[in-house]
Order: sequence, then C-alpha cells, then structure tokens
Amino acid sequence: MRLDHVLVRTRDLDAMRAFFTDGIGLEVGPRPAFSFSGYWLYAHGQPVIHLRDLGGLEPPAGGGPAWPFDHVAFAGDDYRALVARLEANGIAFVERELPGGAIHQVFATGPDGVRVEIQFPVSAVA
Repeated sequence: MRLDHVLVRTRDLDAMRAFFTDGIGLEVGPRPAFSFSGYWLYAHGQPVIHLRDLGGLEPPAGGGPAWPFDHVAFAGDDYRALVARLEANGIAFVERELPGGAIHQVFATGPDGVRVEIQFPVSAVA
C-alpha cells in the first residue's frame, strides 16, 4: 500500500495552491473537469494533493477542525532548496529531528491551518 493523494478543502484556493507550489515545490497538473473548482498538484509526475474550493463554507460548529488530517508528509529531495523556497515566500517553518537522529523534519503551515511535513535523512541536512 502507498499514499495515493490527499484532498485538502480550502476557503482560499489560490493561496493554498501558492503554498503548495511556491512554498513546498509541487506542480499544478491535469485535473478532470469536476463541477467544483480545484487543482491537482503533482510530485514526480503523480497527483499527490487534490485541492477543492469550499465555496464560502465555514468549518464545522464547535471549533473542531474542518480538515480530515493533521498533516501530510513527503520525502524531500533537496533540503536547501526547500528552505530557500519557504523563506523566499515568507512561509514560517519549524525543524526537528526524530528521536534517534535518522530523520530531519521540516514542518510548514499554510492557509486554513494545513500542515505539511517534509522529511530528509539527517545526512542531507548537515
């Protein structure tokens, strides 16, 4: 089994697209002609993030999250390029290592509180 895609619902479709493309480094690609607005965002030729416009809908009552996940994680290709993209686009991020020191994580939060984790081997960061 492998991750196929994650659907992210958003109140600001263009800001969310920019977060994932300009900040994270995904690319907009082909998408079926659905009856609602959105984007399919690709990594290495595969559509991994599907964006859907909420069309002005608000999150559920009671203060619970509107999104069905805490974060989505990717294996990163180029640590320095990612950090440079995030900084150039004014996207705040947090870095930490998994216990044991094998994996370095970069967490960035985009519109609507969507969090993305990009993992790198610690050796790629040094």
